[in-house]
Amino acid sequence: MATKFKIEAAPREVSGKKARRLLNEGLIPGVVYGAKIDSQMIQLPDKEFLSVFHRAGSTNLIDLKVGKKTHRVLIKDIDYAPIGHRVRHVGLFAINLTEEQTVRVPVVLEGDAPAVKMGGALIHVTDHADVRCLAENIPDRLVVDISHLEDFNSAIRLGDVPIPEGVTLLSDPDTTVVTVAPPKTAEQQLAEEAPEAAVAEAPAAEEPAEE
Repeated sequence: MATKFKIEAAPREVSGKKARRLLNEGLIPGVVYGAKIDSQMIQLPDKEFLSVFHRAGSTNLIDLKVGKKTHRVLIKDIDYAPIGHRVRHVGLFAINLTEEQTVRVPVVLEGDAPAVKMGGALIHVTDHADVRCLAENIPDRLVVDISHLEDFNSAIRLGDVPIPEGVTLLSDPDTTVVTVAPPKTAEQQLAEEAPEAAVAEAPAAEEPAEE
C-alpha cells in the first residue's frame, strides 16, 4: 500500500541533554520503535517533520527512511516544550500491516442543526474516539451529521456515528458527541448579569491619605 507522506531521518548518536542541542540545529530528536524492529534513535529535519505532521496527523501512514531502510510508521508520541510549545522529541511507531492497531481519530461535525437555528447552543462534547483496525483501514476522521439535531437537548452519541467497514469502535458508544442546549430564559440571563452589574456599580476603594 502506497502512502501519501514521506520523510527522511538520520541515525542519532547523542542522547539526553546533548540531544536537546539538536533543536538549535534545526533537528528534532526522536525514536522509531515497533514489535518487529529494534528501537533506533533518530533525528529529523524540523521543518520537514512539522509539514508532514500537520498534514498526516496521527492517523495516516508515513514512509520513514533511515539510511537504507524504510519503515511504515504512525506518529505516536510528541513531546512539547512547556514554553513556546516547540516539538522537542517524537516517537514513531513502525506498523505491522497484518496486525490491527488501536488509534485515536478525530470526530468532526458536519451540517447545520435545526435546533441551533431556533436559538439553541451547540455543544461539542467529545472530539475524538478510539478505534481498532488494520493500518490500511484507519479513518482520517469520523464525521457526525448534526442536521438530525432538531430539538433542544437532543444529542448524538458515538454509537450513532457511522463507523467505516473494517473498523471497530473501542470508546464507549454511549459517550455524547454533541448536543443542543435550549436558549436561556430571561430569568437565567438576569441571574447571570446581576453579579456583573453589582461589580460594575460597586464604588472604588478610596486611596489612603498621604502622611
